[in-house]
Amino acid sequence: MLFDYLKGEYKDLSATGLATIILSLLYLIFPVDFIPDFIPFAGQGDDLIILYIAYMLLQDDIDKYKKWKNKEK
Repeated sequence: MLFDYLKGEYKDLSATGLATIILSLLYLIFPVDFIPDFIPFAGQGDDLIILYIAYMLLQDDIDKYKKWKNKEK
């Protein structure tokens, strides 16, 4: 969805959806976490929580994107 949006092919991504994707990716990429990744299980747990929250926030955008992608084929 993000790649299609950045290429200009998909234009229906909300500003909130775009911000959610970018902030989630930044959180996962940067080494500073709420719980450091070197702590077994808990370190990756906060990353999973962020992914889950992002997924829940993006539900409407994901549904719209799936419909758009299916029409495109």
